[in-house]
Amino acid sequence: MVILYYRIIYGYSILSNSHFVAAVQLLIYIRVINILIIFAVMFINGLENSNDFHL
Repeated sequence: MVILYYRIIYGYSILSNSHFVAAVQLLIYIRVINILIIFAVMFINGLENSNDFHL
């Protein structure tokens, strides 16, 4: 849902000739995707290492 929101605002910014705003929103969109990928990798690595942990 958030990704759809950013795409709509990005498209509106391009159509209204606000190229700076569109560029900033594109950078924010790319940053959000990168953070989601990093969290997914951390989560997957955490699941692999959880078998080694014993109390």
